[in-house]
Order: sequence, then structure tokens, then C-alpha cells
Amino acid sequence: MNALREFNSQIQQQRDLFNAQNGLVIAQSNAAWRQSIATINTATQNESNMDFAKIINGLTAANMDQIWQRERDLMSFAFQLENNNADRATTIAVQELANEASKESAAASKSGSFARAIGSVVGAVITGPKV
Repeated sequence: MNALREFNSQIQQQRDLFNAQNGLVIAQSNAAWRQSIATINTATQNESNMDFAKIINGLTAANMDQIWQRERDLMSFAFQLENNNADRATTIAVQELANEASKESAAASKSGSFARAIGSVVGAVITGPKV
């Protein structure tokens, strides 16, 4: 009797495990299917919207190509303009630093020349006149 009860318990446990595992596989499959359907529906809706916009606006493939090309050109121009502005700002900043360094070098040189001149005068006064 105990052996039969234990056997039935094991069978029930295996059945429950089997059902749980299959339930997970079915749930994953259903989720993937719903996701696939949603993606297909979205793509179909997008294509329908594009066709509707073409018809309403009387656009041909050539017109669409021209519109896309214009947009690409505008974006390229804006991008290049920003790059040029950034390069220009960098060049100006580098030149300003170079100018500042030149001014400081000139001031230091002038100060050194002044100090040498003072030193020469003081040295001449201390050593006295040459006879």
C-alpha cells in the first residue's frame, strides 16, 4: 500500500513538473508570437501612413528622393557649420594664449633690460669714475 501511494505521489509530482515546464514554454511562445504580430502590424501601419502621405501630397518616388536629399543636405550643412565654428573658436583661443604669452615675455624682457640698466648705473656709481 505504501509503495503504491509513493508511486502515485511520484507520478503526480512528475506530472506537475511537466505541466509547469510546458506552461512556461507555451507562455514564452505566446509572448514571442504577440511581439511578432505587433511588429508586423506596426510596419504595415507605417507603410500605409507613408502611402497615404504620398497620395495626399501627390508625391512621386522622385519627389520623395528630392525631399530626403534636401533634408540630408541641410543636416550636413548644419553639422559642418558647427564643426567650423568649433574649429574657429579653438583657433581663436590658441591665438589669444599665444598673444598673452608674447606680452608676458615682452614685459619680462623689458623688466630685465631695465634691471640691467639700473645695475649698470649703480655699478658705475659704486666703482666711481674711471681715470
